[in-house]
Amino acid sequence: MKQTVNRLCTACEGAGVLRIMSGVYICKDCIADISAEIDRLRAEEKPANVLQIAKKQLRDTQNATAYLLRDVPEKTLHSLKQRALDEGTNVRAIMLQAIEAYLN
Repeated sequence: MKQTVNRLCTACEGAGVLRIMSGVYICKDCIADISAEIDRLRAEEKPANVLQIAKKQLRDTQNATAYLLRDVPEKTLHSLKQRALDEGTNVRAIMLQAIEAYLN
């Protein structure tokens, strides 16, 4: 596993120091859960796809209905992700804050 920065964790959308597991960015807080799920799947002789496991973990921990926002201009999305990193937060938190501000 390589160490890197300036990305968001696929499993929690958190910022910070991440590791790359099979090409997927995972933060230090999520590595144990992802690794445990990989071990469980392998013990059952099932395929273990890190990206699928991480995305499932994100869905499971959000406890909300997912909403897919398509066709976001790349420059806007890049700026959003960079601001999340700069503020030590995640895209979800920024989006929820924006929606709440709009509703109030």
